[in-house]
Amino acid sequence: MNRFTLWRRGVMAAFLVLFILQIAKVNIVAGSLTGSVALSYIRLLDPFAYLESLSASGDFTLHALWSVLPIVALYAVFGRAFCGWVCPMDYLFEVVERLRQRLLKVKGMVFRLPRLSGYILALLFLIITALIGAPVFTNYLSHLTNLYRAITAGYFYLLDLPLDLDIFVYSTGAIIILLVLELIAPRLWCKSLCPVGRTYGLFNKFSLLRLSALSGTCQQCDLCNKACYMGVNISGSTHGPSIRDTDCIMCGRCIESCREKGKTLKLTFKKETQ
Repeated sequence: MNRFTLWRRGVMAAFLVLFILQIAKVNIVAGSLTGSVALSYIRLLDPFAYLESLSASGDFTLHALWSVLPIVALYAVFGRAFCGWVCPMDYLFEVVERLRQRLLKVKGMVFRLPRLSGYILALLFLIITALIGAPVFTNYLSHLTNLYRAITAGYFYLLDLPLDLDIFVYSTGAIIILLVLELIAPRLWCKSLCPVGRTYGLFNKFSLLRLSALSGTCQQCDLCNKACYMGVNISGSTHGPSIRDTDCIMCGRCIESCREKGKTLKLTFKKETQ
C-alpha cells in the first residue's frame, strides 16, 4: 500500500472509530459527520447541513453560525480533502472498484453530468427544504447520515437491543443503492451528484492546501489521469503552479502514480514557483 493511501486509510479509520465509540457511550464525538459535538462542548456543523437548516427554519442564529465556522475554517485550509481523507464512502467505493475490476472484469460506464448539474441539484434540495420545513438531503438522502444510522442499527440488532427496523432498512437500502451506482457508473455520485462534495469543492479555489505542479518536469505519461478516479485532468494542468479543480479530493493517487515520484506533483501549503 502506498504512503498516501496508507495515511488516508488511517485517518479515515480514526474518524470512523471516533463516531462509532459513541454507540458504546464513549462520547468523544457525539453525532455524525453532518453535525456533531466534540468533547461535549464544541459544536460542529457541516456547511451544507447548515444551509439546509437555515432554509428549513428561516431563522438565522449565531449559535448555528458558530457551529459551522470551525468547519469552514478547516475547509479553507484543506479544501475538499474531506472527501478523500474522512468520508467513509471513499473506502467503500474503492472496494466496489476492486470488485468490479478483479472479479467482474468490467470497467463500468464513464458517465458524468455537467458540473453545473450538481449545483442545480444542491439548490433544488435547498428549495424543497424551505418548502417543507425539513432538511431533505441531510435527514433522508445523505450518505453520511444513512451510513451512521445503518451502523448504529446494526449494532443494536447484534446486541438484541430495541431498534427501528424501518430506519435500518431504509438507511441500509440507501447505501446499497449508492454502491450499485458505483458499480455501474464509477464515482458519479462524488463527481456530479453529491451536494456536499460540490460545496466542499468550492473551497479548492482558495484553500491553503493545494495540488501543486512544477512546470517543465511532467513527461505527459498520463499515469496521473488514469489513477485519478475523480476525472481531474492533471497532466493537462501542470503548466500552472496549482491545480485548483473543484473535483480534486487531495487523495494523492496522482502523486503515487507519477513517474517523477513527487518531483512534478505535490500536496503542499506552499505555492510552487515556476
